[in-house]
Amino acid sequence: MIDLKQRRKELGLTMHEVADSVGVSEATISRYESGNIQNMRQNRIAKYAQVLRVPASAFVDENMITKGAAASMHKLKSAPIANDRSAVIDRINALSDEDFEKLSGKLEGYLDGLEDK
Repeated sequence: MIDLKQRRKELGLTMHEVADSVGVSEATISRYESGNIQNMRQNRIAKYAQVLRVPASAFVDENMITKGAAASMHKLKSAPIANDRSAVIDRINALSDEDFEKLSGKLEGYLDGLEDK
């Protein structure tokens, strides 16, 4: 599970900036960071993950996954990508670190090819 406060600070973000992006109050972000709120809605996890530039799975302690949560994560990972930037970002955020690294390498090669044209 990710240390939310440490990651926010690594990125140079304020609680206010994160709160605005996630759609909650600064007090809620403070409670998330301190561990006083342990259950987040799936849509907030997706937004929070996007802001912190980590996969949504980083918010889940593997020992706490319920069948419903595991099914929701699988659904997010296997959802088809439409011509919708937010859907693509959600899929990228749901990748494991290893899969993200693979994608990054492929994407870099693809973008280099576009620059050559």
